[in-house]
Amino acid sequence: MHREPAMTVPSPVNAKDMFFLVHYSSIVYGAPWTRANQEDKMMGGLWMAGMAGAQAMQATAQVQRDTAARNVAYEARTEAIELRHQVERLSLLNQALWELLRERLNVTDAELEKRAIEIDMRDGIQDNKISARPVRCPTCHRISNSKHFRCLYCGQLFEKPVFG
Repeated sequence: MHREPAMTVPSPVNAKDMFFLVHYSSIVYGAPWTRANQEDKMMGGLWMAGMAGAQAMQATAQVQRDTAARNVAYEARTEAIELRHQVERLSLLNQALWELLRERLNVTDAELEKRAIEIDMRDGIQDNKISARPVRCPTCHRISNSKHFRCLYCGQLFEKPVFG
């Protein structure tokens, strides 16, 4: 016995279209065609399209994050290579200067080491590096950091050290 599905059909629909809709919805959806069923299917389709769009947006955002991370890593590697080159060049120039001084002025390695320790101790800490130290401004007599080449208070230019 064949049972006719309960239908609410949007107008205008002819008999041929009606048969197709009823038959197709029964096969595909397993339920008779009704406006509510059709709206549910449309909403489900829209939801699926929205999910696909959201997934595409997430994938695009991930690709952008990956690209940005690769760019940052590339820039860091490039900067490290440049810094290594600068350090190697400065080491070469320092060695050349030291050899010239030693030959022409008869300065010994011990004298060089002693002077390096004196310079290192100017900040009160022997840590094998030159650190910032307080500098008194000759104009306003306030104290500034030696990293700055001008007084933070009055703008007076300080004498810049030769090696920074």
